[in-house]
Amino acid sequence: MSVFVKHGSCPKCGSKDNLAIYDDHQHCFSPSCDYYERGTEEEEPIPQQQYTHPQLRHEGVYGAIPDRRISEKVAKQYKVRIEYGSNGKIAKHHYPFMDNKGRISAYKTRAVDTKDFKTNGEFKDTTLFGEHLWDKGGKYITITEGEIDCLSIAEVFNGKWAVVSLKNGASSVSKSLQGSLEFLESFESIVLAFDNDEAGQLAIEKALELFSPDKIKIMSLPEGYKDASDMLKAGLVKELENCWWRSKTWTPSDIQGASELRSAWLERPDKQSVPYPWVCLNNKTKGFRRGEL
Repeated sequence: MSVFVKHGSCPKCGSKDNLAIYDDHQHCFSPSCDYYERGTEEEEPIPQQQYTHPQLRHEGVYGAIPDRRISEKVAKQYKVRIEYGSNGKIAKHHYPFMDNKGRISAYKTRAVDTKDFKTNGEFKDTTLFGEHLWDKGGKYITITEGEIDCLSIAEVFNGKWAVVSLKNGASSVSKSLQGSLEFLESFESIVLAFDNDEAGQLAIEKALELFSPDKIKIMSLPEGYKDASDMLKAGLVKELENCWWRSKTWTPSDIQGASELRSAWLERPDKQSVPYPWVCLNNKTKGFRRGEL
């Protein structure tokens, strides 16, 4: 069976990327072009890497994910590979997960048509998706529920700001974050960019139990958009960035800010004071008010 290598420009019709190059032939998918040629340029060698799982192998190639508006630059930064089907369209995404030494230990594969996931390798000791890219002690780090949302926010910031995702969606929030708390707490601020649904809100509540309260910011999305990928797909790049910048610092419900206390003070009820017969005591207490003991 032919093995897809990459897309290229067609020498006959000149289309930029409609030429599908396989290991034993190449042909153009443009409707008005019938270009076909046996034999092809040699497949680009895949760099060898050290794996922690003996049966783990790379699948697919580096490339952009156009339907999600993810550039090849960001996909390659996160070592995400894509796999093409026989029709020349992207059929699968392969998301790598690293161990604490930065070696690929497992893959999560997403089938584009069915949206099903399967895993390969050893997930037990893996870090958060994308964690291997960032050093401790930065200013901001953003946590998303899934890999594609992680890539979406990374795309907005051109891959320059730390973004990671949970290992298995909202249901894995506590388990995913426990092993990376020291790393995450090293950042000045932690932005939670979870899905705009009930599961996402429950995941936020669980995550809040793990972190120092003064570090957490919560990113909110406009109505009608479930996650960061939805907004990026819609071309709302600037709007998504603005959502990130408007993330609100989380404050525990039993802690009041200075503005709230000021309002309470200004609106306090006026209680008449009765002076004591001692001047020094009056200076300290401003007298005796009804209801006080």
